[in-house]
Amino acid sequence: MDPLKLAYVTTYIHDVEPLVLAIKSVKAKYGNIIDAQIRTGEDLASNENIEDFMRFAEKSHIAIFHLMGEPPSFNKIVERLKKAGVPIFAGTSKYSQNLAAISTVPKEIYEIIMNYTNYSEVQNFTNLILFLANHFLGTSYNVDPPMKPPWCGIYHPDFSHTPTLEEYLAKKYSPERLTVGIWFHQSHWQSGDLAFVDSVIRELEKHGANVIPVFFTGLGDLISEGHDLEWIIEKYFVKDGKVLVDAIVSLVMFSLSMYTQQDTSVQHLIEGIPN
Repeated sequence: MDPLKLAYVTTYIHDVEPLVLAIKSVKAKYGNIIDAQIRTGEDLASNENIEDFMRFAEKSHIAIFHLMGEPPSFNKIVERLKKAGVPIFAGTSKYSQNLAAISTVPKEIYEIIMNYTNYSEVQNFTNLILFLANHFLGTSYNVDPPMKPPWCGIYHPDFSHTPTLEEYLAKKYSPERLTVGIWFHQSHWQSGDLAFVDSVIRELEKHGANVIPVFFTGLGDLISEGHDLEWIIEKYFVKDGKVLVDAIVSLVMFSLSMYTQQDTSVQHLIEGIPN
């Protein structure tokens, strides 16, 4: 049996590592059932790189585009794939009518692929590969449905799990010390890209501070439960009506207005919570 040929383009950099690990896991368990080419937007910056990718993509079973902004020459790539008769999935972190219109995969599998890619993680990508193999190759692998990951929580390198606030404070909080909150995007936690978070935590702790590090995703994200940044503050940086933190370090790359219902400053959010 020929392997599943998957052309995957992403502008979500945190897709790459879990997808690569999933491919390795599938090959280790099931043999050489998948042949994949993965590209980021930067990988398609030159015509030479695009042509190299297209030689594979035009003969693939499916081309998946998981996008936050269009990669270079996106429309031209899509046009060529359609001419070659390659099924196309194009999606982002929430439903996009424009990207859905570009897609040519059947409607019944569009949402399934969308959830696997947006929920990310090695296990979801593993099941995505097996799902596509069943669909395009006629195999009958056992496939788990997309599993929604936590959209927010406390992270600390000394914990092997995501602790509750009460559990964390019992082990990591001394009331007499300065306390610094840290927040960062859920995609870093989900992909394991945490070295920079760990270094900030350790540096603050080295200087005697309590640290409460929290990951979360944006209000409009598919996995979010509709809560905004104010809710995050009240859940993790306030207990029994008392503000726990003296300062907050933001490691989020985008404007805070992405995470609130309106353009709200952190100071305003903190001041809105009773001491």
